[in-house]
Amino acid sequence: MLCPSRKGETGTVNINRILQERLNPHRAAKKEITTQGRILREGDKVMQIKNNYDIRWHTDDKTGEGVFNGDIGTLLAIDFKDGVMTILFDDRKAVYPLESAMELEHAYAVTVHKSQGNEFNCVIMPVFNVIEQLSYRNLLYTAVTRAKSLMIIAGRGSDVKRMIDNNKKTRRFSALRYLLEDE
Repeated sequence: MLCPSRKGETGTVNINRILQERLNPHRAAKKEITTQGRILREGDKVMQIKNNYDIRWHTDDKTGEGVFNGDIGTLLAIDFKDGVMTILFDDRKAVYPLESAMELEHAYAVTVHKSQGNEFNCVIMPVFNVIEQLSYRNLLYTAVTRAKSLMIIAGRGSDVKRMIDNNKKTRRFSALRYLLEDE
C-alpha cells in the first residue's frame, strides 16, 4: 500500500498499525520488541529508514555490509539472548543488534516518496482528503509507476481528478540560495 503521507487516517502510521493487527497479530510464540512507540514482531514487513553501512548480510554464496534507506524486508527472528534480530531483504539475510531497531519502520504501507526505487506486483493507494501540498500529478504518477501488474486507487474521483489536474508541485521556500551566496 502506498500512501501520500505519514499522518492522518489514511497515512502510513495509522494504516501500518491496522495492517499489522490484521496480517501479523500478536501471538505468544512470536517475539516482539518495542521501539519509539512501535511494536516490531517476528513476521512483520519492515523498511530500513536510514543508511547503515555496518550491518552485515549474507546470501547463499556471498557476504557484504550495508543496508540502505528504503530497503524492505521481513523480520524473521528476534533473539534476546544474543541481542540480535534477523531480517530477510530479498535474498540477503541481515543480522541487526537490537539497538538498531529504531532504524526500522513497518512497511505494510509506505509513503509514495519512500517507495521510489521499489516496484511491487500490486499497489493500493488511498486517495481521501489528500492535503493540498501532496495533491499533485507527479505524486500520483510515481505511485502508479511502482505497480508492475495491478494498481488500485481507492478514493473519491474528485480527489484523484484534483491530483491529475495539478501539474505544479508545491514550491519549498528555504534560505539555501542566500546561504550559498555567502560562500
